[in-house]
Amino acid sequence: MLRKYPALIAFGLLALGALLPRAAAWALGAVGLLGLRPRWSALLWLWVVPLSNLLYTGVHRQQEQWIRQFAGRRGVFLYEVQGRGLGILRAWAAAGDTWTLDLPMGFLSFGRYDFGERLWIRGVLMPADSAPKVLRGYFRGEGRALVLKPRELVGREPARGWAAAARRWIRHRIGRFLEGTPAALARALVLGDRQGLPRRVLQDFRRTGTFHLLALSGLHVGLLLFILLLALQTLRLPLRASLLGATALLWLYLGVVGPRPSLVRGLIFVSAFALTYLVERPRNYLNFLGAAGFVSLLVAPWWLWSVGFQLSYAATLGILVGMPALPRLRWAWLQRIWEAWWVSVFAQAALVPLLLYHFHGLSLVAPLLNIPLVFLTWFLMAEVFLGLLAGPWGAPFFALADLAARGILATVHRAARWPFSYVEVSSFGPLPFAGTLVGVILAFALWRRWRRRNAPFQGMETGAGQSSRG
Repeated sequence: MLRKYPALIAFGLLALGALLPRAAAWALGAVGLLGLRPRWSALLWLWVVPLSNLLYTGVHRQQEQWIRQFAGRRGVFLYEVQGRGLGILRAWAAAGDTWTLDLPMGFLSFGRYDFGERLWIRGVLMPADSAPKVLRGYFRGEGRALVLKPRELVGREPARGWAAAARRWIRHRIGRFLEGTPAALARALVLGDRQGLPRRVLQDFRRTGTFHLLALSGLHVGLLLFILLLALQTLRLPLRASLLGATALLWLYLGVVGPRPSLVRGLIFVSAFALTYLVERPRNYLNFLGAAGFVSLLVAPWWLWSVGFQLSYAATLGILVGMPALPRLRWAWLQRIWEAWWVSVFAQAALVPLLLYHFHGLSLVAPLLNIPLVFLTWFLMAEVFLGLLAGPWGAPFFALADLAARGILATVHRAARWPFSYVEVSSFGPLPFAGTLVGVILAFALWRRWRRRNAPFQGMETGAGQSSRG
């Protein structure tokens, strides 16, 4: 287990270190130290738990220091937008003096501001725990201990640099050929900018369990990688050079849209895949996921409490655990539909505890809708990117993108109004969450065990299951 999934185990221990009290974390480290024998060398990994506990404790103390030092301060603040309700405090002016800062900050005004834009705001700093209840978890998951409560917008400075210019150019191109809600949906899928989508549309995506389509994630990374590889292969570049070039361009794309947990996870996953391919090492997708999570939590430990981070990793883990045990059909075209259906089922099953705990509800139509909507999402994004690359000849591509966007919006709108499309739960505390989590884990374990022990279905053959037994 340790030799096969070292990065996945390290990711789990890193997360465990943040959840355990310090005494328990260091007790596990002591067990690892006392177990220093050749056959017990795996126990050394337990030292990831106390070390990660130190990491999270240091972040927490730093945030407490920021609260003591800055909470209650008033004046004019220079705030640089880094995301929806997120940014960095660059300067503070009060009583005729100006102080230069570099402090991560939340923002209680969710107006339409561009990534990288600078705002001069008269307001007051307050602890994130005093923000509205619906936003406290969001700020905690993004590592914001302080939030800026605005009183008056004094001035605005447009975003500068190549990334801002690229975003403005993409918005201009989309707005030139698309309009209304389809244009807003295209911006959300390409740039992660959901501010133009009406509230009713966002509610429809939530009720149908397809809101993940609007969050830049591994789904979008996979499509971009395919498009870039296709373009570079058209230029007759070697496969390894194409893979390196496509991976580098994907990291440039991250600079354009900004760091997001789900997008960072997808990029690290793709980078690990590219590295193992280049050095001709065996590819273990669960280990790729663990490496992505381990690096992400080292860079931004607070992401462990981000709902988007949790949903992204849980869904991917469910897919990677369940799919290898999936029976295979004889017909290739039917196999694609079969796999797409089960990808949706495994992802949704893994998300059940988190969806009930965070949102007190569960969509019953998500496994049915994910297959057509994922296809339409990929088609829409592909047509938008092709339209961007085609320059003045992009109108036909954007026309197809408009049809795909309208198809997505119509499907989600109608499905959200189906009877029993969404089930709400009045309360779902830690104890039901733990019980549901254990149930999901047992269900996946029984599925894998049943697939290994039973003969294949009639007319089917086991693919990954047979290779794992061999």
